[in-house]
Amino acid sequence: MPAPSVTIADIERGISLYNSGHRPWRQTLNCVDWFIMFDSKLYPLKYTYALAVNEPPAEYTTNQMKSAMKGVQISFVSLKEQQEVSTDFDKLVIDSVKDPIARKNVLSVLTQNQKSPLLIKRAIRETLMLWLKFLSVLLVFVNVVINLLLSRNRKIKVLT
Repeated sequence: MPAPSVTIADIERGISLYNSGHRPWRQTLNCVDWFIMFDSKLYPLKYTYALAVNEPPAEYTTNQMKSAMKGVQISFVSLKEQQEVSTDFDKLVIDSVKDPIARKNVLSVLTQNQKSPLLIKRAIRETLMLWLKFLSVLLVFVNVVINLLLSRNRKIKVLT
């Protein structure tokens, strides 16, 4: 039996119930792989769908639920899939920071999964962190140079 189709309003109701702490069925978050991304937040796909249709999560498979939500403009995120993709993506980001040519090519070699907002935000955050580290090292260097110049200037004034 296929899972009942839902609308965005149904999903929003399920998310609202989930956010309010409504848990009519046992929830096993340690086994959750698939999530719904809604307003830049992740919600367990099966449990949120179950709340939306008011049927236990074990009633349908993840694929049945995803099929039932095909008409809804919503993103699905697999943590297992994201981990496999992010390792390669992290390497691309780190390499692109070191190599200007690679920086231009990063976006052209991404797969559809790697273009998800979650990974792009992560790449931006990690790139910014690398720039912050670089700037902090640069500031330390500038501080050392200024102190050296000031100490030399003081010695010259004392000698003259």
